[in-house]
Amino acid sequence: MGRALTQERRLGALIQMNQAHRNRPVRAAGLDVSGAAALFAFLGNDSQAAPERTHFRTPAFEACLKLVSMILQPGDQVPDVSALSDDGKQVQLSAWRGQPVVLFFFPNAAATHCQMQARRFQGLIEEFESLNVQLLGISVDSRAQHTTFRGMCKLSFPLLADTDYRLSEQFGVLTETDDGAVKYARRVTFLIDPQGRVLERWDDVNPNTNAGEVLAALQVHQAQS
Repeated sequence: MGRALTQERRLGALIQMNQAHRNRPVRAAGLDVSGAAALFAFLGNDSQAAPERTHFRTPAFEACLKLVSMILQPGDQVPDVSALSDDGKQVQLSAWRGQPVVLFFFPNAAATHCQMQARRFQGLIEEFESLNVQLLGISVDSRAQHTTFRGMCKLSFPLLADTDYRLSEQFGVLTETDDGAVKYARRVTFLIDPQGRVLERWDDVNPNTNAGEVLAALQVHQAQS
C-alpha cells in the first residue's frame, strides 16, 4: 500500500511538472525516473482514456520518456566501456567481471554532496571488501580533478574520468544544465552482478545514505544466493 501511494504521489508530481513547463523543454535531470515510468504506464496502458490525456505529451513528457528509455534497467547487460582511472591507466569495466561491482555516478567532484557520498562509501570499505565487492566512482571530471577529489576524501577505490561522456551516455545518466552549456552525470548508483548485469539501480540518491542502502541490498542478495 505504501509503495502504491508513493508511486501515485510521484505520478501526480510529474504530471504537475509537465503541465507547469508546457511551453518549454524540461531537462532530464529534473525528472523523477520512477514517476516517469509510472506516467508512461499510466498513459500507455489505458488506450480508452488516451484521447483525454494527449495534452500530457508535451516537451517535458517527451524528455521524460527519453530518459526512461535510455537508462540501464535491472537485468540489462552492462556495456564494456573503457575509461581513464585516476592512477593514469585506461581500464575496461570487464576487468572486474567475476565479482560484484558498485558503480556510482556523481555530478561534480568539487561539490560537497559528491564528496559526502564518496566518503560514506569509503567509510564502509571494509564491509564492501568482505563481500568481495569492487567500488567505482565515475564523473565527467578530469583525471586531475579526481586526483584532488581522492586526496580530499581519502579514497582507496578507483575513480573513472568519463571526459568523453561515453560511460554516462551508455548507462543513460548523462544530462546537462538548463542552458545546455554543461554536461554531467546524474547521481545514479548501479549494483552489477559478477556476470556483468545490472542487479539494482538507485536514482537521484541521497548522498548521505546511499552507501548504507547499497551495502544492505548487497547483504540481502548474497544471503539469498
